[in-house]
Amino acid sequence: MSVDRAYWFTDFEHLADKLHELAVHSSRPCEIFNIGVTHRGRKIPAIRIGQGKLHNPAIVAGNHGHEVAGLYACLAMIDTLLNDASPTGENVEGWADGILERCTVHFIPFLSVDNGVRYRELIPTCDYSDRYSRDAEDWQRYIEEFNEPRYYFEKKGVHVPMYGFTPEQVEEWKATGKPLGIRYNDQGIDLFCDYKTFFAPETRAARDYLISQMPCAVLELHNHEPASQVFVPVVGATTNDGLVQLSYGEEMMTRLAERGLPCSQHSVRTYNRYYSQEYLQFPEFVYQRITKLSLFAQINTGYLNDYYRDMLRREPLFRRDGDMKTLTRAQRIQTGWSWIHTFLDFGVQRGFK
Repeated sequence: MSVDRAYWFTDFEHLADKLHELAVHSSRPCEIFNIGVTHRGRKIPAIRIGQGKLHNPAIVAGNHGHEVAGLYACLAMIDTLLNDASPTGENVEGWADGILERCTVHFIPFLSVDNGVRYRELIPTCDYSDRYSRDAEDWQRYIEEFNEPRYYFEKKGVHVPMYGFTPEQVEEWKATGKPLGIRYNDQGIDLFCDYKTFFAPETRAARDYLISQMPCAVLELHNHEPASQVFVPVVGATTNDGLVQLSYGEEMMTRLAERGLPCSQHSVRTYNRYYSQEYLQFPEFVYQRITKLSLFAQINTGYLNDYYRDMLRREPLFRRDGDMKTLTRAQRIQTGWSWIHTFLDFGVQRGFK
């Protein structure tokens, strides 16, 4: 079976069944459970693999339910840890045993299930390139469908916090008869920015689970338009925390390039953490409350048009990536899998320090 057929999963509300399918023939210890429910009452599955006592790293994906590449990477790595499967075709026999002897690995593969279901309604294949063309007008449509109804309120001069909308604003938007966009949960909350207010049940579930487990390291996965790249959520790299995170991020990017997978030609990026009275983003919450070894990474969506390429070429932090190749579905899965593989492998080698 091809890589994308094996892991390109769009039945988001039945994710637990997919996890059980991957686990059914494995002799390795694992536990599949729910950390909570979404705003619509859908279950949020998670899985713990292994019984290693030394380390307990966590991988989180789907804070944005329209960013599905992280889920597919998690499914591929879960299959590797349980069944020695490799989406890149390389021999990984024995690798999982070495990881699981030392680690219990936690996955929250897809947090914003409601959002994912709505995204699938817009694009049944969950692949942007099947809906949008390369012309500039389609780029504007793509951006607007991400962010509705934010543009509606901003044009009216209404301030909308980054975490999302009030219940009254959601009701006003529903009255227009238009969809809620693909950035927010069904409550109108951007989960990625809700880690101070915790208005959404999804973010409360992630918070409570991570605090209960206190993982030694957290990797979060996204997908976005620029070339695939790793970020570290510390301003600058002059602190020891920043240097440690940069070393992990650079190793993740180096091994990705060694596997021949298209990625950014720029170095690992330090992430400008936003200090706000209104919201905290997920990496800030993790860095402040859970662990100092925190990274997040974004996989190229596989969709890039000429309008956006011109934007990249004008920006010093992106210009080397202006002619980058867009990733196939298989490459998107392999990219995220490679990052998780390196994150775990490098972490065990260094004792997650």
